[in-house]
Amino acid sequence: MTLIKASGRISVDKERGRVALEMGRGIVDYYQSFLEKIYWVKFSSPRYSAHISLFNPKFNRNIDWKYAESLKGKRVSFYYDPDMVRGGRMKGFVMYYFKIYSVELEIEKKKMGIVEPESYRGLHLTLGQVGKNGGAVQMYWPEMITI
Repeated sequence: MTLIKASGRISVDKERGRVALEMGRGIVDYYQSFLEKIYWVKFSSPRYSAHISLFNPKFNRNIDWKYAESLKGKRVSFYYDPDMVRGGRMKGFVMYYFKIYSVELEIEKKKMGIVEPESYRGLHLTLGQVGKNGGAVQMYWPEMITI
């Protein structure tokens, strides 16, 4: 397995109950362009652009917000497996994501007091989804060459 190194900055939004590693949307745009050409459908981008969720109140109960705030803006490196995973079947839609590997992110999550549920499958970076929230599937048609 060949892993690719990338990085992002930690973002903390206590009002929304969100802690994530944010990166530029270029990674999502880049890989979505391949997915659209392979499957001929338009993919919806992740809600918060390119990110790796570290804390989500839907799945996690407690967090040390003071420690989380101290991490705001910190650059963290991670590795991702470029073999995309197709998921979302149990949720009723199709999504593609990368598995993420980062000892540093896992350590920071522990320091924040984040305890994952039994169903936790590890860090991931969502690239896009089709048909989420009952949305209509839009076909992808490439632009034709005009002469």
